[in-house]
This record gives sequence, structure tokens and C-alpha cells, in this order.
Amino acid sequence: MEQGGVLTPGQVLCPSAEYSPHPRVTAAMTRLSVSIVFAALLANCSSNPATSLDAAPEPNPDAAATETISLVGALEITGLPVHDVWSYTDDATSKQYALLSAANAGLRVIDISVRSAPVEVGSLSGAELVATDVKTWRNYAYTIGEGQGVMGAIVDLANPAAPVVVGNFANAHNLFVSDGGYLFASAPGLRIYDLNGDPTQPSEVYSDSDCQGHDVSIVGQRLYDFAGDCGTRIFDIANPASPQLLGTIVDESLLHHSGWPSEDGKHLFLCDELASPTQDDIAVWDIADLASPQRVGSYSDANAFVHNLYVVGDYAYVSYYRAGFRVFDVSDPAQIRLVDEYDTDPAMSGPGFGGNFGVYPFSEDGVILASDEGNGLFLFAFDGQ
Repeated sequence: MEQGGVLTPGQVLCPSAEYSPHPRVTAAMTRLSVSIVFAALLANCSSNPATSLDAAPEPNPDAAATETISLVGALEITGLPVHDVWSYTDDATSKQYALLSAANAGLRVIDISVRSAPVEVGSLSGAELVATDVKTWRNYAYTIGEGQGVMGAIVDLANPAAPVVVGNFANAHNLFVSDGGYLFASAPGLRIYDLNGDPTQPSEVYSDSDCQGHDVSIVGQRLYDFAGDCGTRIFDIANPASPQLLGTIVDESLLHHSGWPSEDGKHLFLCDELASPTQDDIAVWDIADLASPQRVGSYSDANAFVHNLYVVGDYAYVSYYRAGFRVFDVSDPAQIRLVDEYDTDPAMSGPGFGGNFGVYPFSEDGVILASDEGNGLFLFAFDGQ
């Protein structure tokens, strides 16, 4: 059973504040379950009053002084293989919840309406579902998970304190749900489901097995299909039942793992989860002309693996595994710049899994959710927003 609890200022903050994937993907899908107790961090605060968990690490010297991360709140959850995080807002109460996928330990529902004091209010066990990725639509969460015989699960969140599984669908490696109520499942292949008729019984409207698949992102009426062996495919999904291929990025030097476009849609930031020390973690592509995309920039860190990236405004918010949570200035896509970082697990370093797995930067007030594989949930603010 996990050890969980609200990290109140007195406790944690310092007094001052199923398919055959590409071989590289196979390695990526083997996760290490890391259990790190926050006591070490507390001891550091106690022995050094000038050090505070709500103080960001030393910023990049090239960064502007105002572009800083600060810790708003945290919920310690250890002993679980914590994976991705997403958000759910209850329309009846306007309360926001973090949904923390915990692989074969199920799903955790965390009330974050009080930012400084998140509290777990509901959960589902691993016997009820296996969750490595989670997305939401209306009052439902949709999860997928790794493992033989595992199914995608549909969870009714009408009562966040008592979530209940109300349906299933074919499993996948990753998923995304569009604002229009379509679920996109990636690997094996690409499948699209309509949730509008009955959200508990998704209706498949499209599928293809042309590519292996790995992850998908939906922004507006564009589908970005990070398809592993096929590169990255970009579709128009004005009609989700009939996606129209607009262009393809082919770059065999990359594992096309995940990514997100710039706010204007003219650039795409691609993450390679297993980049070697001599390869780029993030590749930037000019996609203004989809018939002829051009690689225009990159970022690499020989000492860390990158995971997922989202763009809001001029900044990219990135889960960077053992390097922690990072923020980049992407106002000039050809010259992206690391402006600040926060190490969610100081006990881990170097290339490898563990640390910051997922990030959610879309809260209305700008608060960013981050999941750590061994430590649970973090809530951050970034003053560059």
C-alpha cells in the first residue's frame, strides 16, 4: 500500500516557504519503479535554512531573471510505479483534480483545489484497472496500461471520491482525447473512437495499421502521429472518420516518440526518449510547408533522457525523467533555450528512467502538474507565463 499524505508547509516545505514495438521503444516501455522518501529533502532543508523546496534550482545563466519555477505544493506518494498525470475539473463544483496513473497499482484522484495542500480523495486499485496514460472528456477518464490482457478502461468521475470503471476498449500504448469528443489510440497502429454517442461505449470510426505507432497529440484539427517506424505523420482531422494526410517527417536518426507544435502551428518539437549522448533529445522542425518540412533546431543533454513536451505560449514544459521538470523558451524555435529546471528526484541522475514522467501545463491559473515515478505529484508555478 502506498504511503501518501498531504505535504503541508510544516511537513515538507522549508519554514521559509500488447504489440511488437520498435526495439528502442521496447526498451523505453520497461519502467523502473523508484521509491524515494522525501525525508532526505527535508533533512537538507533543516540543515541549511537557506535552502527551500519552494526555491527553484540555480537558473541557466543565460535565462532572464524572471523566468523561474517555484514549487506550489506536493503530495508524497511512494512505493508506486507512478506514470502520467492529467487534469479533471468537476463542472458541478469547479474543483480541479489531478489524475495520477499508477500502472498496476491503478489510478489516484487528487483534489488540487487548494494548490498548497493537494489531497487524495479517490482511487482505483490495480485489480480494477492498469493505468500508464490517462486523458479526460466530460466526467470520464480514459486510461490505457501495459501488460498481457490489459484493456483500456473508462472511469466515471461524477463522484471523484468514488470513481468507478464503467466500460472498456481495446488497449494501446498512448492515447489522446480531442475537445470534440474523439479518442485517438496509438500502438498498435492508429485507432479513432467517437465518444459523443455514449462515452461508456466508444464507437470506432477509423483505424489503420500502416505504422507501428507510439503516441499522438491533437491540437485544433490537426493530428500529430508520432509513429515510430514511420516517422511523424500529420493529418487534418476535420472529419475524424476520414483523416487526411498532410505531410510526414522522416528522420531515421530519431525515435519519433512524442511532441507538440508551436502556438502558431508552424513548428513541431519532437522528443526522442532514447537519444544517445551524441544525439538530440528534442528536434525542431519547420512545418509551415507540410510538403517539405525542414529541421531547423535542436536541444540535447548527454546526461538525461527526455520524455514528453507541451507548448503554451512562448514556453515548452518538459518532463525530463531524472533531470526533472524543465522549461524552455521556444519563442525562437531555431534557438530553443533552457530557462529553468526543478529536480523532482535529486537521488537520481544520468540517462535513464525514473524521475519526472508526466507534465500537465494547461490549468487556467497557470499551475503546472508534474508526476514523479517515485515521489508522487508536484504542483509548480512558472512566472514566465
